[in-house]
Amino acid sequence: MQNRGKGGSVSSRIKLLHALASIEQWAIDLAIDCISRFHSWKLGTTNGKEGERRLPWNFFSDFLKVAEDEAKHFTLLEERLREMGSWYGEFAVHNGLWESALETSQSLFSRLAIIHLVRSSSLCS
Repeated sequence: MQNRGKGGSVSSRIKLLHALASIEQWAIDLAIDCISRFHSWKLGTTNGKEGERRLPWNFFSDFLKVAEDEAKHFTLLEERLREMGSWYGEFAVHNGLWESALETSQSLFSRLAIIHLVRSSSLCS
């Protein structure tokens, strides 16, 4: 990956927008992955009674809303990149978010705890 600079030139602003678009793209993928990977995830027994609790549909519908919001953000960033004479995909992207998704693929709680931390730190790298 190339150095993005500090935003003082058009080139460094394009690289920064590309990095932001990449994060939005990963966020879309991660939201959909969370729905498909954990849709049948079991929380355990209910008050010691037989049977298992499952996550409510609201939990997953919130992830659909996240994916929609992130898609809007991605679209806006991609449009701006084109206005500046670039496009999404012109530069290499950081895949730390997806690496974290793979590492947390078996645990919903780990996924919910880690992804947000990696997402925040992706801009700093």
